[in-house]
Amino acid sequence: YAFYQHKNRNKILPPLLDARAALFPGYDYPKGNTVDGGQFDGTISFGTHFDDDRGHAMAYFGYRRADAVLQGRRDYSACTLQNTNASPDGGVTPSAAAGLRCGGSATSPNGNAIFFTSDSSSSKGEKAPGRAPPRRLSPTSFVAKG
Repeated sequence: YAFYQHKNRNKILPPLLDARAALFPGYDYPKGNTVDGGQFDGTISFGTHFDDDRGHAMAYFGYRRADAVLQGRRDYSACTLQNTNASPDGGVTPSAAAGLRCGGSATSPNGNAIFFTSDSSSSKGEKAPGRAPPRRLSPTSFVAKG
């Protein structure tokens, strides 16, 4: 028998997740100890001989059960870190730690594309029939979806 154990004790994420939970009531994240991914393997075999030891027969059976290891039960999976204090040249400002927040994902079931222009701005468009034209993005455009 085997399992996976994880203690949700990340020091950076809880304040960020609490701030996000304040914006989105009902949002929760994993806390405390998590044990999942239990596994069990069992095998039994048996055999016999017959016809004065001139023949042998053998059979075996195996059983395996493996439970899922769930991403939603880990604190480090509950928040995609974003730095709001990044400088335009791609570097990080001195107060980068203060600029951390939980962000969201740009993924969409229809797929999407981000178009970059020469003035360092961007716009987003989704590939789907009947969708509106791409819209301008602001630094706060990506928020977590519940």
